[in-house]
Amino acid sequence: MRFVASFFLLSIAVSSIARADDAKRVERAEPKLGITFKHPDGAKVVVKGSTITISGPTLSTVTIAIKATDERSVAKNGGVSDKHVEWTIDAPKRAARCTADGGTDDQAASASAVCESIELAPGPRRPHVELIVTSDGLADGAAFEARARAKKKALDACWKAALAKDADLPEGSMSLDRTYEHGAPAHTTQNAENFFDHDPKPLGACVFPLLKAVPAKAADAATTKVEVIFQLY
Repeated sequence: MRFVASFFLLSIAVSSIARADDAKRVERAEPKLGITFKHPDGAKVVVKGSTITISGPTLSTVTIAIKATDERSVAKNGGVSDKHVEWTIDAPKRAARCTADGGTDDQAASASAVCESIELAPGPRRPHVELIVTSDGLADGAAFEARARAKKKALDACWKAALAKDADLPEGSMSLDRTYEHGAPAHTTQNAENFFDHDPKPLGACVFPLLKAVPAKAADAATTKVEVIFQLY
């Protein structure tokens, strides 16, 4: 009975140490690698190239490997399984993989907390637009698409100019829909989506005149749509 009581007290002590360690985490920034994370106070941090290792008595040794990617997603996933820690952190054009192995359950949990705390900055911006062009009933749909795509450089300039005025503009989209009757434009609809609380009107004032200027040859009834997707990366 005395042995059981002693073991129980030891377990409480270890858990208390782990909780105290969690409470004493400090934030570390590595600006050259575009990453911040929190680690136990007193842990050793070593940076070599694009790899960071974090070690100390209260956690399994953590390895963070950072690389460039072609992806644009933002995500953070991971956890602990049988004392193996693995997290993946995605930012536009960049990714980090955070791993740790060995040690006790508490050390693995502490290592996982380090991984979970990672904030990864996105890669350098490369503002540009993508175009989706569709039509039905035109005399030459392929020619219309080519003329619309020829506006890409000017549309890129519109997007960059708008970002110069509002750097926080989100990646929204704009589209121009047209119907033709007897070969002439009958109805035009302008749409702007996913700009949230930012005003898209200045951007639209640059974009929509370019789209309206794309000529289309329709013998009778026809429809066209040009969608501009504004991307930051």
